[in-house]
Order: sequence, then structure tokens, then C-alpha cells
Amino acid sequence: PPWTCVLSAAGKPIFESFSGNACGRNIRRVLEHTGPGGGDESAISSLCALIQASMVNAQGYIYEKSTDGAVTCEDKDDNTIVVLRSDQSIIYAVIHGPLIFAAVQYMDVEHRSTNRCPEKDESGMISPDTSLTGHCWHTESYMKLILEYLYAQILFTLTDQVRTILEENANFDVRGMLGPDTETLMHGIINQARDSDECANLLTSSVQVVALEPAVREYIYCTLRENVHGALYALLLSENRIVCFIQPKQHDLQLKSCDIHLILNFVKHQSAALSKTESWLPMCLPRFNASGSLFAYSNFLHPESKMSLLLLSAQNDTCQFNSFHNSFGIIRERFRLNDVDNNVGCSSSQVLNEVNRSSKDAHDSLMRGYCLIENVNHFMFRRDISIPSSGSNGNGNFTQNLSFSLDDGTSDKSSRQRVWIMYENLALRLRYAQSNNCCLLKGNDYFSAQILFESIPVGDDLVSYIEDNANLYMGIRGSGYELYATFAGNVSIIEGEKHCQRLVERLIADEGTLNITKNCTWNS
Repeated sequence: PPWTCVLSAAGKPIFESFSGNACGRNIRRVLEHTGPGGGDESAISSLCALIQASMVNAQGYIYEKSTDGAVTCEDKDDNTIVVLRSDQSIIYAVIHGPLIFAAVQYMDVEHRSTNRCPEKDESGMISPDTSLTGHCWHTESYMKLILEYLYAQILFTLTDQVRTILEENANFDVRGMLGPDTETLMHGIINQARDSDECANLLTSSVQVVALEPAVREYIYCTLRENVHGALYALLLSENRIVCFIQPKQHDLQLKSCDIHLILNFVKHQSAALSKTESWLPMCLPRFNASGSLFAYSNFLHPESKMSLLLLSAQNDTCQFNSFHNSFGIIRERFRLNDVDNNVGCSSSQVLNEVNRSSKDAHDSLMRGYCLIENVNHFMFRRDISIPSSGSNGNGNFTQNLSFSLDDGTSDKSSRQRVWIMYENLALRLRYAQSNNCCLLKGNDYFSAQILFESIPVGDDLVSYIEDNANLYMGIRGSGYELYATFAGNVSIIEGEKHCQRLVERLIADEGTLNITKNCTWNS
């Protein structure tokens, strides 16, 4: 992943991702800190000061040609991305008030003699290098997405009060407030942006769910709905995948995928502590309300299980905690009993067995089975499930994805990264092809890149593709879905499109098992 850092407007470092990062090691060499541990305070401070000075210089001016051809100078909007380019690196930076978020893409040593940092075309996108020897660069939109998630992760812990604190005292050291746990969570966000199947969550702005028989999922939903009282949201998780998710029917209270990502990231990287005892802790969900926190009850169903229950409420009092504690005890016992629920025809003892059988390896094996049927090397499938909602905004969407790890021993790291970057380019092509989406990254919204990736391209039956010397990469958009697929280079575009359409038909035919298609609200 790219090297990233967060600093205050005064240039004080708040977070950096030197450790274990190839890009960070390259930057360290530039700073003449070549040790494998590297990244000492003076080196980091020097680099942060350089970035801060560059940002102050770049923030004040932006040159645009007016209609009469004159060059004008305007103040740069807060949240606008600034891109600084050299022959072998690109620095991306976003200013959120008193906070500066920066990321650096640094060209690998083996590519320096034959490659230069790419320039954007007229549409503002970097054309992917289709030669297998070329260095793969992430797009500007995706880099901004990563920086927005880092900002959201800080708000998850501190709310937007952190901005007020730094505006009043620019030299205040925020690291003491964040603590080591938040640093772990921020590294978790960066790792999601790497060449792993979790990258699909960010690219499609969606979540992965556990594949279950409809009767089992129905039993879980009914058990939670009948026994949980006072919760805004209920999530039953298996590691970082969702087994069941219930939220209000009111449209403006339904969570965005990026807020759910923060919850899943927290549970995944704090599971060692959370599994030991029940917990009650605050969580700020920035897209829901950046100024305050919800309060989460967390507990694991039993020590051996990777299943955890998370209940979120707006109430922070003993009565609500006790209510959730009692609900958890009832739910755990219901899942352990051996009776049969006549309404859904599901033995409650099946619940833990079914979920535990749906491990990550089993999920990947299931997805590869679909690949074999349709001659696909790899795919990423986004499904927009409509949720009946109340309010003037119409129905909501619970967006889910199906994908799997490329790390199966048959491809190297560079090849895996290439696949995800091609999907990244295809996703943006489908969106930027629509004139009403072209300006999404130019607005003042703090999460404009998140809004871009979660948006639904207008119009159906859109197709985009990229060819290189080894593979064909395709992205197609239809009613309620997007599919991104990788084929061998000898597959023609017409054949690839046919394979994609048949794969979509299979996945939608099986979505009763693969996805959560109903019972997503308390009043379903």
C-alpha cells in the first residue's frame, strides 16, 4: 500500500505508516534512514514539515482559465485533493481544517529506468499502463478514498471535536488522545486498501456477508428482532463478515457502507480484547453523525466461536446496557438449543454449525467454483439490495459484494495488485462516463470519494474493458449490479461479455443464499 501520514496544520505528525511498508522504506532511504526498523521521529518530522510547507503553498492558489482565457487565482476549498508529481513519485494530500492527510505512491526501483510518473488525461483520470513491465499507479480518486477513510477512522474515536481542539491549539499533540488502538485501526484501513479481497469492500462501497441457507438466516433474524430491545442497529458477525444486520426502516437512519466498514475494522482488530468479556464503548459513525457517538454493546457468543454480536444504541445508561446484556443471554441460549422452530423449519443448533462451516476458506472455494463454470480467472460482484424504507427519499440500499482472495499461491504480489488496480479503473470509468457524476470529487463534502464509489452509475448495460498482454479485464453494469472480471488474454471481448452475463445470472439466481436479500430492518 502507499505510505500515508496524518499531520496537523502546524506540521506535527499524528500518524504514519512507515513500518513494514515498501514505499515507506524507499522514503526512509531518501531521508538516509535505511535501517529495517527505520522511521525515527526526526525523519518523520522532517518529511511532515516538507509536506506541510508544500500544502500551505499549494492550498492558497489554484489556477483556472476563465471563459475569456484569463488566468484567475482562487482560494482552494477545504477537502480538495492536492497532487504533487515528480518523475518517480506522486504525493496526494487533503486538508480537513486543521488536519492534513497525505499519501505517497513511490515507483519501485526496477521500474525507474523505463517509466515516469503518469499524467492525467482530459477527464482527470490516469490511464492504466497496459504493458506488463509498467508500474501500476492507483487513481487519484482511490487515493482520496483511502485518505477519507483515515479521516473517518480518527472521527470514529474522537468525533469532529478533534478539529475544534486543533483550531484552538495548533500545537496540541493529538496522538495521546488517539492511543495505540486507533493507530492499529488506521493500519487496518490501509491494509484493506491492499491487494486482498477486503479491497473489494472499498472499491464497491459494500460489505461481504456469510453465505447461509435462507431458513437459517431467517431464524437468526427472527431471534434478534424478538429479543433485542432499544437498539438502533444489530449486527451478528463472523470475523469481519456479516451474518445478520438489522437497522431502522427510516431512510435517514440507515447506515452508509463506509460507517459499517469502520465497525467491522474495529471488531476485526480488537477481537482479542473483545472476545474476553462483554464491552460497552462509544463509536462515532461519521457519515451518520460526526459530532457525537453511539454506544455499542459487544460480546462473543462463546469462546471458541468467531461470531460476535454488536448492538448499537443512542442511549448511554445502565438500563440500556442491562437490557442488551439480558438480550445477549437469551440469544446465546436460543442458538444452543436443539428444538426446531416450526415457523422457519430450522433447528437452532444449526446456526453456529452453519456459520462456522462458512469459513473464509469455504467462501473462497465457493467463489472459485463459479469461476470454473464460466472460465473466469477472478471476479468482484456488487449487488445493490433495495430496502423498503419510510421517508421522502424512497427505498434505501444494502450494498453487498462477492469476491475472494487472489493470494492462492499461483500469482505474485505485483500481478495481484494489477488486478485490483484494473478493477479500480473500470469502476471509475463506469461512473465518470455519466455526466452527472463527473463533478463528485470537486465538491466540499468531506467524503466526496466515498460518495463517488458508492454511487450507482445512471443507466443499465454499461460495459468497459482494459486489455494487456496477458489478461482481459471487464466491468459491466446492469440493473442493481456491477461485475468486474479477469479473463485470460486469449478471450475476446465479445466472449468475455457473454461469460460475464452468464456469471451474473448464476450469482443472482443463488443470491438467496449468497446475499441478505430481505429482513434488513426492524419492521420487515
